[in-house]
Amino acid sequence: MKSRVLTIPVLFFLLSACAPEPLTYEGIPLATASLAAPLELPSAWLIQAHEAVPGRIAAGGIGLAHFDPQPSMPDLVSVEVPTDQAAIMLFHSPSFDNLEATVRPWPSDGTILPLIDETARSLDYTATTEGKFYVVTLEPIGDQSDLLLTLSVTMDDTWAFYLCRINSTE
Repeated sequence: MKSRVLTIPVLFFLLSACAPEPLTYEGIPLATASLAAPLELPSAWLIQAHEAVPGRIAAGGIGLAHFDPQPSMPDLVSVEVPTDQAAIMLFHSPSFDNLEATVRPWPSDGTILPLIDETARSLDYTATTEGKFYVVTLEPIGDQSDLLLTLSVTMDDTWAFYLCRINSTE
């Protein structure tokens, strides 16, 4: 009986010591469960008001393997971003070879195609590597409306389109 009493606390200690540490950025917890994609692509989050909203991967590929986008994502969560404030996109990757950021009006039916839209407005950005994260600070949106933010990234033989819905406010 005595050995069981000692075994349970020791077992609990060992299991908790082996559990992976939760992923955070500047104290903000980063949820990863809802980010599952058919391939192992880097996770991404829009950081706003001390909250991390997962970016959705619309399409992507690694080497010869890839997956195509759905025609629409009507359930894409909308994030309020003040028109004069820079938005921060965080990637769980140390860097990318190329990144393009655009915004365009959010369609009422949630249509996301085409992913590369000639009518979308390009956004300027600055990017830095902070440990295991690639931090992209986008220029202020400046447009007070419901928008689709698209980030197209490439790295070695990996490519992906990340989407966020932004509701710009004053």
